[in-house]
Amino acid sequence: MVMPRAGRGKVGCLLIVALLGGVVYFGADVAEVYFRFYRFRDAIDQDINYGTTRTDDEIKRHLVAVADSLGLPEEASRRLEINRTANRLVIKTAYTEHVDVPFYKRDILFAPRAESRF
Repeated sequence: MVMPRAGRGKVGCLLIVALLGGVVYFGADVAEVYFRFYRFRDAIDQDINYGTTRTDDEIKRHLVAVADSLGLPEEASRRLEINRTANRLVIKTAYTEHVDVPFYKRDILFAPRAESRF
């Protein structure tokens, strides 16, 4: 004989799926901010690799264009620093992104930096 189920398994599963959906929905905004940071940091790393063949102005123009295309705050372009010596190149900047999701409001500071010796 088969015993009837109380139904607790279905409600528990539905609650977990709803909770997971909420985390994914609201976490997408936070993930997007970090994704843009990683793409900008990758562009800085690429410019470091080609630092011996490009001038500081070319590097700066490229990184300002990348920051603009990614939708980064203007602060990222304004605070961009390129320091070159005889055997070293350093590219760095810093900017703040505001994250606003329910129960979580915060300003996150990003400071991408790359250095190369040649």
